[in-house]
Amino acid sequence: MAYTLVVGNKNYSTWPLRAWVLLKELNVPFEEYVAPLNDLSPGKNLRDPWINITPTRKFPLLIVSSNGATALTGDRLIVWDSLAIAETVYESYPAV
Repeated sequence: MAYTLVVGNKNYSTWPLRAWVLLKELNVPFEEYVAPLNDLSPGKNLRDPWINITPTRKFPLLIVSSNGATALTGDRLIVWDSLAIAETVYESYPAV
């Protein structure tokens, strides 16, 4: 399994930071994508393409890919709440 953690900005909210700290502390290998939310150019939505794959349209977002899938395509599990992310990680790493 491959993990991709998508966060908006760890400086302004603790919710993405909680998921990030959990993965770091447990030494879970993951790819991090920080959606650049600070570009205020007209007509620019910097959360795309990530925002369209989460039902809440918010971050953090953990994408669990399997069978050679990527974070945006293929067979994947999408988890969009920091507590649900913690539960998913603990289910995958029961020895922790």
